[in-house]
This record gives sequence, C-alpha cells and structure tokens, in this order.
Amino acid sequence: MNTTSSRKLTSIRLNSNLYEHLNRLAKKDNRSFNNYVETLLSYASDFSEPNKETKIAIEKSRKERKSAERFTDIDSLITSLEE
Repeated sequence: MNTTSSRKLTSIRLNSNLYEHLNRLAKKDNRSFNNYVETLLSYASDFSEPNKETKIAIEKSRKERKSAERFTDIDSLITSLEE
C-alpha cells in the first residue's frame, strides 16, 4: 500500500493544555504529534482518500456501468439473470 501523499504545511493555534494532552496521547501511541492530530482529524471528519488501486477499480467500474445492459421491466431482468 502506498502511504505517500502530498502534504500541505499549515499552522494552527491550540490551547496549551490541549496541545500537551494530544502530545502525551501521541507519545503513548508511539506516533508523532503531527501524525496523531492528522489521524484524529481524518476520523473526526470521516475523511478517506482511496489508494491508487481503488481509484483504478472505481474508474473501471464506471466505464463498465456505461456499457451495461439496461432493463425496462423486471421480467427482462430475471430472464437475463437466468441465462
């Protein structure tokens, strides 16, 4: 799995106590502060970015869907499934 992705440098102001709390949790989890906060933000915002393999599969599926057989009634769908 490719874990390399582009990063955007940013700066945020945190309450000192919150910073210390997050830093302790990051160390306890054996992670960098940056990685820990980024992971928390990803989970909290339900962010997910598919990897390269998944992106290729999504594109393939979209192309196949365009050429897929269409049905106007249930009987023709069932007949097609029985073939």
